Amino acid sequence: MQSDHADSMPPRKPRSEPQRGATLTALLDKARCGVIQLDSSGRIVTANERAMITLQAQKGISGEGGYLSAVRRADDDALQALLARALPDEGDQGHVPRRGSITVSRPRGHPCLFLHVIPVSGPAGGDTGDVAAYVLAVELPRRARVDANLVAGALGLSPAEARLAAMLAQGHKLREIAALTGPSYGTLRWHLQNIFAKCGVSNQMDLVHLVLSVSVDAGGRG
Repeated sequence: MQSDHADSMPPRKPRSEPQRGATLTALLDKARCGVIQLDSSGRIVTANERAMITLQAQKGISGEGGYLSAVRRADDDALQALLARALPDEGDQGHVPRRGSITVSRPRGHPCLFLHVIPVSGPAGGDTGDVAAYVLAVELPRRARVDANLVAGALGLSPAEARLAAMLAQGHKLREIAALTGPSYGTLRWHLQNIFAKCGVSNQMDLVHLVLSVSVDAGGRG
């Protein structure tokens, strides 16, 4: 299991950050996400304390053999396909790493686990090898207080897009948001499509999970 590998060295700040810049690490720390760093082969480079606890419990995901996997077979098939899209492919020069997300089921009594994979835009890492992708792992809270400023900074959204994403994450419907905030339903639909493209998601459920993962206390306070 990879916990021995990850425990042998403390989590470190990589030399370069994902696309959002140096503020992303601080934002993720504030959101109390689990953060797992992977090299280009998918091997776990390191993980922060919250992620280590999740991995070691093996209730949803595992790091057995030094590689990230989901415990349930169906979840793992989806996760490995997601990682294949996010990590570089030396055999395919035209491959463009893409971010994506998945919700992993867990034993009864445990909240669902949301994973979001963010490719690193440039070389990163150190003695342990290059960091090719970050995996954010967060237990989805039942109640959430969403910080639109965190959403904008972590996901690279405009203020208007971040406000829309935050309101969706708080349970508002698109037509309700239009009535509350002023823009037409069509304008909000246009903003939503732009948000999907920026965040690498294709539906509102995955967007809500992503927004919660970067903008709220994973413990569900609020």
